[in-house]
Amino acid sequence: MKISSDYTLSGDFALHQAGLSDSLASLQAIDKGFLLQMTDSDNGYTTKNTGFKRFYHASIYSWQGLKAAYAQEPAFRYEVWGSAVLIPLAFFVAQSPMQLAALISTCLLVLAFELVNTAIEAVVDRAGTEFHELAGLAKDLGSAVVMVSLGIGALIWWAVLWTNFA
Repeated sequence: MKISSDYTLSGDFALHQAGLSDSLASLQAIDKGFLLQMTDSDNGYTTKNTGFKRFYHASIYSWQGLKAAYAQEPAFRYEVWGSAVLIPLAFFVAQSPMQLAALISTCLLVLAFELVNTAIEAVVDRAGTEFHELAGLAKDLGSAVVMVSLGIGALIWWAVLWTNFA
């Protein structure tokens, strides 16, 4: 069993740079939590962590992503604080479980789309600093998705408020 040489770890550390090519080093890498993916050279297939271990690592990476977005993206911070106000307010505005679910879901969807937009921007920025029409288009489309989700959220909040209080 060998470690796939093209698979990178968290950060900019690559397995092939670590010189992990023999089975003992591979097992040590797994033990230290470095290994995300292994290739079985005899059978040519890739195995990944499964079960609770996979869920655990995925949860850590997700939490790291949320922290990074909050630290580095002002729009995400604004939307988190907006959601911190709107989600508790939803419990007072909603008059049915379906309304409550709709109101809270709009807040969470805006956050989700902002995360996708931030990921698109990060990839485009990583690809290079020179201007490219497709890079600008990707960033604009990511931003448009967030704007549309905000519009959907406003529409749903308006509809629930109109239904319950007009």
